Amino acid sequence: MQGPAARRTTVQAHAGTGLAPQKIMVSFLNLGPYVNVRIELTAVTPSGPYRLEVDHPSKTLVEYFETPLAALVRHAEIESAFSGQPSTLAPPAAATV
Repeated sequence: MQGPAARRTTVQAHAGTGLAPQKIMVSFLNLGPYVNVRIELTAVTPSGPYRLEVDHPSKTLVEYFETPLAALVRHAEIESAFSGQPSTLAPPAAATV
């Protein structure tokens, strides 16, 4: 009787599904004892566009960018807005009233 490794074909070189590996970056912001914000950056295709999703308990924001740098700068802006700390990546936002 053959073991599991001997029965695999070349298509089944390893266990699990490796059909669509995605490159995802996930970060979390803790805004208090009961509020966490999840931020996910995903490459829609290997060369872009890039999807930035912000999951806040009250709503979800989704934006698309042509370059990963633009998405990361926006990520820094969002993190700065939530934390109240100035961002070193994103230029200061000019508020107009």
